Order: sequence, then structure tokens, then C-alpha cells
Amino acid sequence: MEFPLKQLALAGSVWLVLSASAQAESSLPPLDRTVAVVENQVILQSELDQAVAQARQQLASRQQTPPAADSLRRSVLDQMILQRIQLDIVKRAKGRVDEKAVDEALATFAQQQGAPSVAAFTQAVQARDPSGVERLRQQIRDSMLLSELRQQTLASRIRITDRDLDNFLASPEGQTLQ
Repeated sequence: MEFPLKQLALAGSVWLVLSASAQAESSLPPLDRTVAVVENQVILQSELDQAVAQARQQLASRQQTPPAADSLRRSVLDQMILQRIQLDIVKRAKGRVDEKAVDEALATFAQQQGAPSVAAFTQAVQARDPSGVERLRQQIRDSMLLSELRQQTLASRIRITDRDLDNFLASPEGQTLQ
């Protein structure tokens, strides 16, 4: 049986396209996978890997021995989940952070890192990672929001009665303040 020339050319073209697409797919980075879903947010494997690496780096800087890999990974994932839940609570309550406060915190962090200026620090961060400065600013915002949530939670638990106040004022410390 003979194949017409057009069919052979078409088959050859299809084979070339399929082999080219297979090569292109093999050169693509593997897809990130989901490790957890919190409310409507996804925690990706790459995020978890990055957080575990940061945790290891922090432990090493404190000269502490890290726990077993599985234990550290689970602990970091638990912290990420808790943080996402807390941030979701703050966002629902319309919590906001003043950008000036973020700038001040970034300046303090840059100084702690030994940078001569904020501009030099941000340039160094951007040289390593183009989106690093914005990611750092977001971490600062998140940290400030979580701190505000903790303070509000603590303040809501503290109840001072009139009797507590009277007892304090009658105490030696209260007498000293009067």
C-alpha cells in the first residue's frame, strides 16, 4: 500500500510538532503544588520550601540545632496556616497599616542589617531578587497587622474592676504613685 506524498508530509509535520512540544514541555519548570488551603488562600510548595529555608537560616544564625526535617516542615506549615488565618481575621476587620510606619520599620531593619542607608539596602535586596523589596514590605505590613491583632486580643481579655483599682491604690506601689 502506498501513501500519497501529501499524507506523508502531513504525518511528518504532525510528528515534528508533537516532538517539539514534548521537548518544550520537558524544558519547562515543574508546576508548583498546593500543600494547604486556608480560607480562600493557597499555600504552595515553593512558599513552604522558602519558609523552611528561612527558618533553618534563622536557627543557624542563633546557633541552634534545627529539629528533624519533617518536624521543622510541619511546624513551619502550621505557623504559615495560623498566620494566614490571623491575617484573614485582620483583613475582615478592615485592619490597615500606615505606609509611613512601614517605611520607618524598613529603615530600622536596614539599619539593623548594617546598611549605610535605606536606598543602599533596597538596591542590595533588588539585586538579589527584583521583587524582594515589595515582598519584604508585605512581610512588614503583615507583621504589624498581626501585632495589632495580638494587642487587641490581649486588651479584650484584660478586665480591671473597681475593686482591682482600689486594691492597687491601697498597695505600697499605688501609694508611691500617689
